[in-house]
Parts: sequence; structure tokens; C-alpha cells
Amino acid sequence: MDLFSNIKFTEPVTADDLIEMATEMVFDNYEMKQGSHNVEDYARIFLALPNYKEIADLINEEIELKLYKITMNYSLKQVLMERDGMTGVEADKEIKDTLSRVFEGENPETILFEEYGLEPDYIWDLI
Repeated sequence: MDLFSNIKFTEPVTADDLIEMATEMVFDNYEMKQGSHNVEDYARIFLALPNYKEIADLINEEIELKLYKITMNYSLKQVLMERDGMTGVEADKEIKDTLSRVFEGENPETILFEEYGLEPDYIWDLI
């Protein structure tokens, strides 16, 4: 549905979320002043046509695929920048701080999993 084509979804959505978004987009700036309610009726029919569940599933699959690609092919710095929106400087500082903690004896696998939600694949960036 073209209503959603310019939205960059970063969190999973449900069909109900999409119905609410579509309804708001169509009717937020609409005010029936006078005359026939045909325009509103046609808009409501239009909004009832899409399979919002299918659209939500496709959006959620796209989000998962993007996250998979990020975590499978990137260094820890790239993940922090792409997934978490950090700048290169911020990611470098985060990694430097984490490296200090590892050198002080903290388990890098635990840090990766508990604080970043990452598998031990990135342990080489911390040792």
C-alpha cells in the first residue's frame, strides 16, 4: 500500500498498527464541511481493502532481514553504527570502553549478549 512506502520501519508492526496509521493519514486533515459523505465513504472502503496482516508480515520480514544482514556481515563497529545509529566516533568510544572492561576481567561474551543482544561472533573485536 503506497501510504506506507515512505516510512522507514525499524520496529515490528501489527495489522492493527497499520490500520491505525492508514486511518490517521487519510482522515487527520479531512473535515466534512457540507454535502455528500461520498468522499468519506469511498475513503473508508479504500482503507478496508488491503490485507494489513500481509503488509505487516512483509514489513516485519524486511526488518528481520535487515538486522540479519547487519549482524552477519558487519564488524562490531558497523553494527553499532547501522543498528544503533551511533556515529563512528561514538562506536569507537563504546568499543574502547568495552575493551577496558574486558581487560579488567569481564566476560566479553556476556557483555555482547546482555548489553548488545549479539552472539559471540563479535568477540574478536573485543579481545
